[in-house]
Amino acid sequence: QISSMVQSWQAFGNPTNSEDFVERWIELIEHYCAHLVQFLEHNKNDRIECVEMKELKTNLDETVRRIYTTFGFQPSPEFAEKLSQEDEAARQYQSKHFYQPEDFRLDKDEISRRFSEVWRRLKKSDPTP
Repeated sequence: QISSMVQSWQAFGNPTNSEDFVERWIELIEHYCAHLVQFLEHNKNDRIECVEMKELKTNLDETVRRIYTTFGFQPSPEFAEKLSQEDEAARQYQSKHFYQPEDFRLDKDEISRRFSEVWRRLKKSDPTP
């Protein structure tokens, strides 16, 4: 999402490291996170599984099979074969997005301060990238 926001902001000639851009972006992400936490808390009996992108990248096959098992599904042989093939592709994936928190006048302490409660509720240990 950051890259699409950067492109849109730049299209109108705005600097992406301005305080206004950074604060609006963080407020938007905070809203998304608060909504996600509220949704999960009110839908505890629903079939919801939160998965981090790094899990999909490093262990796609195992992660998807675990989710299937959790929800009582069995992958078809065809799907299992395709999943195995995609597992290797996922391990090789390299995002074309390269930015650091500092690119947006942020630091790990600020990210942790603003998002640690969300990560705690999602049972994640570290909100920093």
